[in-house]
Amino acid sequence: MGDFNYPDINWRTETIPPDVNNMATKFMECLRDCFLYQHVKDPTHYRGSQNPNTLDLLITNEEGMIDNITLNAPIGKSHHVCINFEFNCYVETLVNHQSKYIYHKGDLNS
Repeated sequence: MGDFNYPDINWRTETIPPDVNNMATKFMECLRDCFLYQHVKDPTHYRGSQNPNTLDLLITNEEGMIDNITLNAPIGKSHHVCINFEFNCYVETLVNHQSKYIYHKGDLNS
């Protein structure tokens, strides 16, 4: 997650400038080559008379890792919105297959 500053990329349509030497084009090609997914589609940067841009990106290697993205008001005098999201991660469940005997509940007289 961070401010990647590529205003030439349209994240809604995932379109890039046709110039192969443009840094935004190279960045998008890198994401595609690495099979990465960018989750933020709406503008995150607003400044004066400039067009709103999606500069703050949230990149993962799986589409389902991020849910419920909300963009909230900036903090202080920042031009960047605050991004809230839910991160879905894997939890390793340990299964113990070791036998444990409960001797105190045994029928010792039989």
